[in-house]
Amino acid sequence: MNALIIDSSSSYRQMLAKLLESYSITTVAVNTVDDAAPAIQHQHFDIICITINLTGNDSLDFCREVRQHHSYKHIPIIMLTPAKEAETNKLALEAGVTDLFHKQDFSGFQLYIENMVERLNAENSNSGQILYIEDSASTAFLVTSTLEDNGYHVDHFLTAEEGIEAFDDNYYDLLLTDVVLADLSGLVVVRAVRDSVSEDKKSTPIIAISSFNDNARKLELFSAGINDYVSKPVMNEELLARIGNLVKSRQLLTSLNNKQEQLERLALTDQLTSLYNRHYLMDMAPKRIQQAQRQKQFLCLMVVDIDFFKAINDTHGHSVGDKVLQAVAAQLVSGVRWEDIVARFGGEEFVVLLDHCSFQDAINIAEDLRQSIEKLKPAGIDVSASFGLATLKEDENDFASLFSRADEAVYEAKESGRNCVVFKQ
Repeated sequence: MNALIIDSSSSYRQMLAKLLESYSITTVAVNTVDDAAPAIQHQHFDIICITINLTGNDSLDFCREVRQHHSYKHIPIIMLTPAKEAETNKLALEAGVTDLFHKQDFSGFQLYIENMVERLNAENSNSGQILYIEDSASTAFLVTSTLEDNGYHVDHFLTAEEGIEAFDDNYYDLLLTDVVLADLSGLVVVRAVRDSVSEDKKSTPIIAISSFNDNARKLELFSAGINDYVSKPVMNEELLARIGNLVKSRQLLTSLNNKQEQLERLALTDQLTSLYNRHYLMDMAPKRIQQAQRQKQFLCLMVVDIDFFKAINDTHGHSVGDKVLQAVAAQLVSGVRWEDIVARFGGEEFVVLLDHCSFQDAINIAEDLRQSIEKLKPAGIDVSASFGLATLKEDENDFASLFSRADEAVYEAKESGRNCVVFKQ
């Protein structure tokens, strides 16, 4: 990044240069606008810092001339003034100055530079997936090239139908669509997005582009759900700024949602085994019981307790004990259906809620699991488990009583020599 400094005071030029260079900005410092003119002809600058108290109106005339150059239409021009005067500010802004700072307000100027550098660095590290629908191949080529040069990945389609199909099949951070298309209108595209079944897709930011600039059309598009509107001919800097704001907001929201989901998963799962935890089981079990009673379906509860687990910890250490817990947990999950709830209830005890499962099917599942656990040998040691089963009674609506009977059954299994299945009516 390059900066041009124009100030008649050599000490002030040095102070500005030192500040800018501390942000990795290369500086060229001159004391008059006459010296500055050839500099901007031979080198591009990303920012210009100029003092108002140069001879006559030289500084304002210089700013006006700079703004005539295509490559300098949108760069920051910062004017440093010896005093705060409303008329001076007005004239400077009319001449093309971006912002003004009192020469003694060095901290304010420094904060501006710091924010500008952060913003430019963020713009230079753009990333995002953009769906672009435009039926003019030449326009699409120019816009796509600009977006890709600035770090975005662009999927371009000439028709609304192709674009909508791509939207349904892929994830995008933003949709950019022309309003007037060869097959369907951009309004149809907007409505298709906002009517999406997926909440995540439904919230995709949309920018509409059009050569029409009437308010009625804009109002209809905003009512349909667009986030922003850009008029043709498209100014690249404006389009990039609008896209950048919406994409970053979209990505930030997605990141926050993902973190929220992670926190919810952490609150509902056991960190060691990745099974559901006791809290989740106590929340879901009553709902499953009510559903089973309403639909007059079977429901069974299985309590699994690893045999001699305390001895495993005492003999082999807790790290081996953790491996045993993880291995048994994985075996329980793989041995039941995806809709069944497998939870770590506490310590070496697991609970499995078997939906739409008769007591005989539950016994068969438990026996298969018992045999598979016996063959595991996690960390090279022999492991077994005791199983207690109970089935939901016709008039039973209380999870506590169902669990109590299954827990009694697993106790009987342990009393009967362990490594067996006991069913409790």
